[in-house]
Amino acid sequence: MFGQINWSRWTLLFVILSTVALSNGMKLGRSQGGSMQATPILTGKWKLDTGEVITISQDSSGKVTAAFTPSVRCLENSTRTTLFTSPLKITGSGDTASAKLESDEFWACTRTPAMVTECGVLELFKTKFRATVEPSSISGEVLRPHYDFEMVGGRRTNCRRNAAQDGWAPFSLTPLCRPATPWFDKDTGCGEPQRPVITTSPGHVVLSICGSEIYRHSFDDQPYLEEYAAALVERVKRQIGSTVCCQSFRAALRSGQPCNPGSDVDCDGRPNQTDEIAEAPFPDINIFSSPPGASIAPFPAGLDPDDPNFLPGSTARASRGVGDCDCKWELIRGVLNCGTGGQRHSYVATWRCPTTGAEVITTKYATANTPCP
Repeated sequence: MFGQINWSRWTLLFVILSTVALSNGMKLGRSQGGSMQATPILTGKWKLDTGEVITISQDSSGKVTAAFTPSVRCLENSTRTTLFTSPLKITGSGDTASAKLESDEFWACTRTPAMVTECGVLELFKTKFRATVEPSSISGEVLRPHYDFEMVGGRRTNCRRNAAQDGWAPFSLTPLCRPATPWFDKDTGCGEPQRPVITTSPGHVVLSICGSEIYRHSFDDQPYLEEYAAALVERVKRQIGSTVCCQSFRAALRSGQPCNPGSDVDCDGRPNQTDEIAEAPFPDINIFSSPPGASIAPFPAGLDPDDPNFLPGSTARASRGVGDCDCKWELIRGVLNCGTGGQRHSYVATWRCPTTGAEVITTKYATANTPCP
């Protein structure tokens, strides 16, 4: 949560660990699975290049379903609810791996009303598509069937399918937002709160949430493993607080909605085991997002991540007459006011729901005796 607090502390810890490791011939190792190709997680809301909002879900077998949210009309008499369904295929390995979507289950609309009324073509039809999955886009093409006909008296007659003249039309999707993470919400009245658990064994440090392993870091040698584990405890608490709502967590494990926290605990589209910060081998658990270029002051030390009223949770929304947001809230502006003369420091955060555009302002306080950046 408060990943910006004391970045220098975590970086320094990593530098110290690395320096000592080199001087002693010890290797820190890598997070287990870090060099393997991770299956991309596509769950979330996306925007089609024609402007419609698409909700993508992904089941445990890798099947991907993209649905219109809300449904859209196809000409006059048909409603388009699904864009496509397809297995997600990974080819190659390591840096050369690629992810593809390809099936004959893409639902398309006939573009010309006369083709429906004069040639009997369906308004809504199913066809083939193929697409390439990138970290921030899905780009592909869809097969558009071709029909020959003659014009008689201004009308199409003798309509007939001509597959030899079929063409491919491009389409693309870009992420609109990632799903909210209700298991991190502090004001939902959860009946089963539990602390994240960090355990050590020879050569390994493991982070588990609600009984599910989320992240594992492997050490080639045992020294300094305990120091790393202690730093991981502090980092996780700073990000998500002291407890997680296991009621919500386990419900999402069963349903896969809004995402499966066992594979993507913060619903950011990156698999847990390879979702690391750049500065050091720590998990990057983000429970809100920020748009590029946003003016966000650093968080001061002393901001309690367990305070339910700093993030725009249900209490904050209700008090401001703002409805639920099915996406992660975006922190679009953060202003730090350092107190003087014994006054508390305050941090004023402006949040926005990506899909509705609703904004919420919350204020967090830190005691006057804590450092203010």
